[in-house]
Amino acid sequence: MMIHDIDQARWMVNSEPIEVFATVTTFNKELSGLLEDTASITLKFKNNTLCIIDTSRRSNKYDQRMEVFCSDGTTDQVGYDPTNKSDCYKGLFNSFEERYEEAYKLELDHFADVLQYNTKQEITENDCIQNTLIADKCCISAIEKRVVK
Repeated sequence: MMIHDIDQARWMVNSEPIEVFATVTTFNKELSGLLEDTASITLKFKNNTLCIIDTSRRSNKYDQRMEVFCSDGTTDQVGYDPTNKSDCYKGLFNSFEERYEEAYKLELDHFADVLQYNTKQEITENDCIQNTLIADKCCISAIEKRVVK
């Protein structure tokens, strides 16, 4: 459920995770034991960066946030307006598709350029493999309730 977030974190941090810890829960009692709808993962990277990703399929909006703690003591928040105190959902998107509409268009344009003009692919086979391996480690961590290296 979070492989795109893992991909984004790897890209932003420009490093590879060396440890993962994941925990999951289900708020929908009818799905309990069958499907998790809320998850949190912590990724520790080779360059000592910590990344925490939270997601839920229970939110009534597509709420995606990332906070980066920088080495100079500053923080950068991506994905929402932290000054908005009146409505925590103001400015959020309704769905994954709505949130990434422009990204999908850019990806398709890039793919067409790769096919038509032999442009170098921006996403590598290794990116796809690494993201899948990390997601698999997150699953193991959630099931076994432990840090996975």
